[in-house]
Amino acid sequence: MTFSKKYLKYVISFSVAFLFTVLVIQYELSILPKGRQSLFRAVSDGFFFSGVLFLSFSLLAFIANTGLFNSMNYALKRIGNRLRHPKEFKTNFISYYEYVQTKKYNSRRFVFLCITGIVFLLLSFIFLFCFYFYYWHMPITVVYFVYEQMLKTNYT
Repeated sequence: MTFSKKYLKYVISFSVAFLFTVLVIQYELSILPKGRQSLFRAVSDGFFFSGVLFLSFSLLAFIANTGLFNSMNYALKRIGNRLRHPKEFKTNFISYYEYVQTKKYNSRRFVFLCITGIVFLLLSFIFLFCFYFYYWHMPITVVYFVYEQMLKTNYT
């Protein structure tokens, strides 16, 4: 596997996640008031939406790899075969046990979705910190002021 094929899925997933982020940012900026706080909030919400969406997809892929959806898949295939081929349905019967035994479990790779979701969630938390930094007008200065007051006071 060459470098470009190996990382192509990462590039595609980051591009799609970034597209979702831009769409959420555009929507939120159209309804929020103008300003730096609104920008940080919209960017944080956009990255959060994409991060949660991609982490959910990776969790769904992980659950599908465990075989949890086998029974539902088997039932839907049986119903579909019965509707499409009603005469062959009784002769082509396969039990659920045989279906599970013959089903090949190819472990689908979903780590790139998880990594994309985690990176976008981290970016969301960074912009969330920036939003609250401007929302509370320099909270680090307040923390430093409280620290100085504690040093001036003697607790002995």
